[in-house]
Amino acid sequence: MGGSIMTLIVDLVQADTFKNQAGGSTFPIVKQIVTGTTTTQVDVSSSSLADTGLTATITPTSTASKILVLVSQSVDHNGRSIGRLAIFRAASNIYDAINFGDEDNMRGYHFATILDSPSTTSSTAYKTQMARHDQSGTINIQRNDGSDKGKSTIILVEVGA
Repeated sequence: MGGSIMTLIVDLVQADTFKNQAGGSTFPIVKQIVTGTTTTQVDVSSSSLADTGLTATITPTSTASKILVLVSQSVDHNGRSIGRLAIFRAASNIYDAINFGDEDNMRGYHFATILDSPSTTSSTAYKTQMARHDQSGTINIQRNDGSDKGKSTIILVEVGA
């Protein structure tokens, strides 16, 4: 993730709340932030979705809370493969998009953002899955080439209602 989104999240957490100047009441903005990262390489050459190893779990404090899901998925496309990225809340696919690719040995990131409404106070797991959309070849997720390791990150931000 770029420094700007991380800076924004840190600023929101440090601020914790904004005060209404007129009435002095407090409006909660961010209740909690959970992150997950992985550098473990996963290779995908099928058009069926497969786990990428990127997961994070959050326990919302209210059923009215929303979860802002931010994903930065490290990928390397080989053989002109085009990637498909999905985000799951438990077994529910809440985001599914075809992303870039179609160049041999193209390394980069798939970025995804979604505001989810899980309507629960139970522990809730989010994870990413990827598949090859078309063409041939392999997608190396979190590709590791010696000292150059691909790193993927998922950030879950509970936003108060």
